Amino acid sequence: MGGAFLQENAGWILKMDPIEHLNIAEYLQEASLKVSADKLKKLQLFHGMLRKENERINVTRLYGADAMGRKHYVDSLLPEKLLRDAGLDLSSPCMDLGSGGGFPGIPLAILRPEIVFRLVEGRRKRTEFLSDVAEHLGLTNVEVISRKLNSADRIECNSAISRAFMSIPETLDLCNLSVNPGGLFIFWKGPDCDDEIRHAEAYCSAWRHLKTIDYRLPGTADKRRLVVFQRLEEERFQAVRTMQKHKEEYQTGALSEGGDPDSPYLASPQNSDQHSDLNSGSEQELGFSRDHRRDEPVHEIALSDRHGVPSSLQSRIRTIESDANPKFKDWARLDQSKWIKKTGQTLVSGRKIVPEILNDWRAPTQITQQSPEHKPDENQDISRHPSNSEGTEADQWNGYPEALLIYDSIPPELFSLLSRWPELPVFRLKTELFRRLDLSGTKYPLILWNLDGHEKIRSVSALQPAGKSMLVLPLSLPDNLGAAVRTARGFGINAVLLTSESVFPFHPGVIRSSSGTCLKMAFFQGPALDQIQEALKENGLDPETSVLLDHRSEKPLRELIGFLENVESPVFIVGQEGKGLPDIPGTRFRIPISGLESLNAVASVTALLYEWHRHLD
Repeated sequence: MGGAFLQENAGWILKMDPIEHLNIAEYLQEASLKVSADKLKKLQLFHGMLRKENERINVTRLYGADAMGRKHYVDSLLPEKLLRDAGLDLSSPCMDLGSGGGFPGIPLAILRPEIVFRLVEGRRKRTEFLSDVAEHLGLTNVEVISRKLNSADRIECNSAISRAFMSIPETLDLCNLSVNPGGLFIFWKGPDCDDEIRHAEAYCSAWRHLKTIDYRLPGTADKRRLVVFQRLEEERFQAVRTMQKHKEEYQTGALSEGGDPDSPYLASPQNSDQHSDLNSGSEQELGFSRDHRRDEPVHEIALSDRHGVPSSLQSRIRTIESDANPKFKDWARLDQSKWIKKTGQTLVSGRKIVPEILNDWRAPTQITQQSPEHKPDENQDISRHPSNSEGTEADQWNGYPEALLIYDSIPPELFSLLSRWPELPVFRLKTELFRRLDLSGTKYPLILWNLDGHEKIRSVSALQPAGKSMLVLPLSLPDNLGAAVRTARGFGINAVLLTSESVFPFHPGVIRSSSGTCLKMAFFQGPALDQIQEALKENGLDPETSVLLDHRSEKPLRELIGFLENVESPVFIVGQEGKGLPDIPGTRFRIPISGLESLNAVASVTALLYEWHRHLD
């Protein structure tokens, strides 16, 4: 900037009260930063307001001239030059997350008037100060958003900056909805942030580490870093793109299925006190102010409600607050197998299972599980579900997700998944009602699953065993049957024969212990275990080729491979819990163990199928 500049502007600079103002030009010159007289004047005016307001609300903890000059003003503006030198730049709009007293957002807004800066700050007194600064300095490119950002908010921006805020991975997770694909997030960091970078690289899959710029703050020995991450050009949260569609549907009276808008138990977002009015208020009521120029595009600000639900999903939520609600009365009985069979509905729970199912489910390309008399409904609309045009029998599902049940908010990991299910209803239940459905105590959203006719288990007479291996599971405990089905699926068994002793395979406990596997397994219903061989014989299977696990047998399991050499489609049979195997035909093997009379059902199935798989390999 040079002495000529200081001499030219010395008049108005020297007239300033040294208590309220410092000579910012001196520190910018030290850092070789060039700023016009008009911009420098705005920086000085900002500093005057900062010092005055700091006495009232403690805007900054820095008081010394050198500290403020270098650590506030230089360290706000120098990184902008370093970014441009590295071939990078800020893009409009740019979000300053955790703006605090306005650093680095206000100095950058003064320096770059062509960029809209969105200053996001959760402390009301500070946002009032920032709004005053923007008004008094005439910064029409500054928007102040009074908001403690959460991951369900969308403050749309094409770049973002943050200084002295949260860790890198925490911040990136907060901004998945806000930063557009390809946008940069620039972090002002100290030298010891390698762990943060590594953690973000490992776990923030929507971002990539683009660059780290090391620098020293001029006039000090302080080392600094600019850490740059870029939002990947991948399918991002599509919920924001369908928000307007859902709002229009709701305003015209279109409700998700099953909702009576006049029901006292099924409340809409507009008449429920469970919802915030964030989406209906004016911009000032929402806590931000802005003065866009008419020729600039308006970038979206979509704030979540007080439950943390994104605005794009809020219109889909229906609230159930009474146990007298007919829907809830049905759901509360889904811990009973007979009720599941009657309604064709069941519940899916689990922090891992629920997201996986919403991600993996595909519309069936053929019906492989329904009873012979069942005919698909030609009028059934499956367009609301994700689908693919290809699939094998092993890919088929026993039904489809009918609704999502929540008790408070929607976890962030479900935002993008729900955007792929634009017509999947979401029901928010009072906490005590949700607990009655959440049998495993997961405290995580449940899927209401429609079995779509699969609750009618096909008879063993429909079995076509040629070329297929079958597992008979007479297990009466949900945990045992579910774990055994999961193991069987893992070893390549795609059909399970149940006996009259078996628990219903779509009981919520079975689904959970199978990690959802039973929703893709083909089940057949047979008679009691002591009559199972007769039923298999009627289907053309030789009982002597059946493999039975019996701890009393003298034939060790290692001989199974030799036995299977001449068996094309073996049927594996395990005993009941406690009772074991009745006296039925078949070739019996035992698992060599010591110190125990027998292994439990799941361990036995695992050992048996592992040995069978060795034969196949």
